Amino acid sequence: MAGFLPSVAKQRLQCPCSIPLTSHLFRVTWLMWGICILLTTGGILLEIAKRGEMAEQIKRAICGLCASHCRYKVRVEDDRFLGIDYRTKQQSPVAEMWRKVVAGCPRAVAAPEFLYHQDRLNYPLKRVGRRGENHWQRVTWEQALDEIADKLKELRDNYGAEALAISTSG
Repeated sequence: MAGFLPSVAKQRLQCPCSIPLTSHLFRVTWLMWGICILLTTGGILLEIAKRGEMAEQIKRAICGLCASHCRYKVRVEDDRFLGIDYRTKQQSPVAEMWRKVVAGCPRAVAAPEFLYHQDRLNYPLKRVGRRGENHWQRVTWEQALDEIADKLKELRDNYGAEALAISTSG
């Protein structure tokens, strides 16, 4: 798991609104965000492939990598996310300001590397053995979600519904 974060992120870059990229919470949030992006853009990309329109296209998106949820345009070509489109100047002064903010964001710049990095986690793993031994077993998505649901139900039953807080910001 040491090579999970892209090289840009290993510099411990930090947005002013959120926690460092190398934190455990960010890794979990990034996995959840990546799954959401793949599920939401998968249908769009499949439709583009069916129509044969494989030239670079610009799509609107909302970033989920931090609490700001910046709006920006992304470049997609041949069923592949190329990155954010911060090249085109905007007409509105507010839109131009956001274009500059997104262009300077280390998370937005590293987004293609996060998505396509060779060490990216693409399937659920379950710890085998004691904590810290770094032994993992690949499990199915169904098994992983069932085990998580069971643990959450156990927490609720033993300590009450207010015992667990979840943060979804990056």
